[in-house]
Amino acid sequence: MDQIIKGLEVHVTSLKKQVERIPDLELQLSSMARVVKAFQEQVQGQLATHSFPTSSHRSLPLPPSVSREMQRLQLEMANSHLKSAFLALEAKGQPSSHLGLQLPHPGVEMKDDASGERSGDNAGPPLPIPPPFTDLVPTN
Repeated sequence: MDQIIKGLEVHVTSLKKQVERIPDLELQLSSMARVVKAFQEQVQGQLATHSFPTSSHRSLPLPPSVSREMQRLQLEMANSHLKSAFLALEAKGQPSSHLGLQLPHPGVEMKDDASGERSGDNAGPPLPIPPPFTDLVPTN
């Protein structure tokens, strides 16, 4: 009986943590929507000027704000994936604390400072932005 109660308590704790993450997920969705809208505007602008990039033409560079937004979004998604893995372990009754990994506090948002560096001592280089798929479009 005690094991059932303990299992239910672990499950309730896991559900509470998932509910706490809902605002983070809403923020990620709105960030993704802004990136998609910027891409859509860029593609529509290229189509309007008949300069859609091919393998011989490079696409216009993304505005810096979109590039930074994409990097921030990729970082948030990576952190979110780690949190999900930890929650899954805890839901199975295995504490994630034995893994020895430390996640940033969900309420702390990393921002660029004047030098362009990310906050945090162990922050790595910015994540690469994948190339556009426009090179795959056949030319006539």
